[in-house]
Amino acid sequence: MGHDDPHQKQMDWAKLDLQRMETVGNMQIKGMMAQAEYAMKMMELLEKRVKIEKDITRLKILKDAFQNFKRERHELDAKIRVAESRVKTVKEHVGWLQRISLGQHVSQSLVTHVWSAFYYFLQQTPEPDLPVPTEACGPENFTRYVTVPTTETGPWGYILCLRKANTLPKTSTPAMRYMYTIVEKLCETAAQLTTQAAADANKAETKLARMQDSDWEQVFKGD
Repeated sequence: MGHDDPHQKQMDWAKLDLQRMETVGNMQIKGMMAQAEYAMKMMELLEKRVKIEKDITRLKILKDAFQNFKRERHELDAKIRVAESRVKTVKEHVGWLQRISLGQHVSQSLVTHVWSAFYYFLQQTPEPDLPVPTEACGPENFTRYVTVPTTETGPWGYILCLRKANTLPKTSTPAMRYMYTIVEKLCETAAQLTTQAAADANKAETKLARMQDSDWEQVFKGD
């Protein structure tokens, strides 16, 4: 059976690691916290040097550098607060997104929450190249009598159409298999973003770990 064909996609929702979407944010926060700590330590080092520096020109350079790190620290603190709030939102939306696999078993009163979660993630990711299967458009696919227009040829338009109709794909239908493929792509994108965020966090933490008072000039130059 063609596993790469969304028409025949085999669904195993348990294998889709939706938590990756939350992990991205946590990794980004980890990196920013390391950067903020680095900026704070640089401020401490520069403050010590300012007290003993005699050269007027170099003193000005040190003071300017201190202000730059101070500003960076404040900016990072603000970004961390925003990121923490975003991770909380992502966690809530992941919980709703997981319910899409229940299809017709989701209470109609909750369908809007599922689509709101889906739409939230769609806004943050590039549209995957996943043409809409013809058999995923008929009303037999959905919890309400809806036909997706043939003009909707991509996943985002397809999803927005279902969101507007406030209907979900039924389990074991072509529409649900197509939805599974879309969520699978979202998870793949999240995995890629997590890898990059983890690399950035590791780089920031390594830079922080190498900082020592005895070689402050080397650290200051970024060597």
